[in-house]
Amino acid sequence: MQAPQSDGQVLLDHLEQVEKATGQRPPEAECQEPPIEGEYLWEWFWELNQGRQAGISGPASLSWLEIKAWSELNRVQLEQWELQAIRIMDNAYLQAANKKGK
Repeated sequence: MQAPQSDGQVLLDHLEQVEKATGQRPPEAECQEPPIEGEYLWEWFWELNQGRQAGISGPASLSWLEIKAWSELNRVQLEQWELQAIRIMDNAYLQAANKKGK
């Protein structure tokens, strides 16, 4: 919700504008922000996202090699659950990007 969009505004700002214009709260606005304890995972994900490669039909999933290179460059030893969380975030990102592209 706090990730900058193509126009520089965060998604939450866009959703609030839709709510003001229509009088209805978009379902996407109901999403909860991650707990503060997991905020670093979001930061890591967005860092990884900056190096994402483009595929034929849009963004490609983060590869194992990209994640490994990022972790080595940043000297971060990912726990298994952290890696799984990043992969889940990546899948959600790709699903949202796919919907936006259609």
